[in-house]
Amino acid sequence: MGHITGELNITPTSNKRKWKTTSEISYVTDSGQTILVPSGFVMDGASIPRSLWFAVGHPLMGNFARAAAIHDYLYTTHEVSKAEADQIFLDIMIIDKVKPWRRIAMYYAVKFFGGPAYKS
Repeated sequence: MGHITGELNITPTSNKRKWKTTSEISYVTDSGQTILVPSGFVMDGASIPRSLWFAVGHPLMGNFARAAAIHDYLYTTHEVSKAEADQIFLDIMIIDKVKPWRRIAMYYAVKFFGGPAYKS
């Protein structure tokens, strides 16, 4: 498993469903590839339906926030395949100690339903 550096700092945008990073975060894979999310990247965080926020949490306020930011970045840039992006999402959630039931649910949600977001 790789390692992640930096804290996720965000600010809201004029679009209430989007946030902008105000600092860099990066993830280095086991193979040594560095994925750098730059300051100023606009994202929507974890795609959690509002009706489930009570159970899973706000899209960018849980300990899955860094994983969601890097995942959004990878889905936007296509620096890696969808499968690799989804695995990195899971790996970072493990590093950031997201509860097992939550990280597995979130991983399978992007694995099975994230195709359209990756392609767009």
